Amino acid sequence: MKKMKKFLSLIGNDHYIIYLFHGVIPQLSRKSIRNYNRKHILVEEFDWLIKNLMRTGNPIDLRQLLRVCDSGKILPKRSFSITFDDGFLNNYAFAAPILRFYGCPATFYLASSFVNSNLMSWVDRIEHAVDKTDKKNIFFKGQHYSLITNDKKIIFMEEVRKTLKTCVYKDLNEEATKIQRVLIGQEIFSLNDNLDAKMTWSHVRELCAETLFNFGGHSHSHGILSHLKGKKLDFEIKKPLQTIHNECSIRTEHFSYPEGLDNHFNNRVVDVLKRSGVRCCPTAIHGFNNLTIKACGLFELRRVSVI
Repeated sequence: MKKMKKFLSLIGNDHYIIYLFHGVIPQLSRKSIRNYNRKHILVEEFDWLIKNLMRTGNPIDLRQLLRVCDSGKILPKRSFSITFDDGFLNNYAFAAPILRFYGCPATFYLASSFVNSNLMSWVDRIEHAVDKTDKKNIFFKGQHYSLITNDKKIIFMEEVRKTLKTCVYKDLNEEATKIQRVLIGQEIFSLNDNLDAKMTWSHVRELCAETLFNFGGHSHSHGILSHLKGKKLDFEIKKPLQTIHNECSIRTEHFSYPEGLDNHFNNRVVDVLKRSGVRCCPTAIHGFNNLTIKACGLFELRRVSVI
């Protein structure tokens, strides 16, 4: 549990920490490059971390965070929150039972198209194609990349992530489709394994009925919000909020930015979020938060990604 001890040690008396998770799975594949960046951690790692966080820290539900902000009070020392992005089925199957056992609250941010149709994100579509391809190389953005070993495939994936996350106004799913066609000769949008399957609205409603669990939006199709304008931006923000209301009969005030780094949101995005009733939107920028929470900071909250 050496990796998890590092994350436990980050909790402190002088700051508030929000942990960012994506998935929790029972085992890792040693032959595949899928999940090479540990977006999905092991069940035993998650269990150990939650157990010890609950022993040593003060869990904060993000709904409670808003109440503390409204009251002008200060969060307790050693405060932490648990958040999940994307709505993976493994959140329901493996993470929720552990959270429930230890009585730890969590917020799950949902991309509505993922839940509606069990869709994969653009980057997972590419990662699957790179993993499965028999091609020896690929030409990408003016350069040839070798794919002859898993290490070479990972180098290419890192370049894909870096390049496409900064391609303003590119349709990232179209980019994923192009790469899939080159590498595996077909388009794949949906898989049912532990790394790709998403919750259904039935799963979401079941968790939503428990006071421990809270839900927020994460866009409709996981597009980078700062790359969007006008009706497209409005749709990507409002669609998941409306769908959560329709499916679960709640009006959530919570959202998280897809990708979530400093170039993936801006004042224009925040204005649409506020007009849509959102009050709290954490980033994926690494860091800690002040124990004194002010409303102006609720759209720039830092998180620590657990990988």
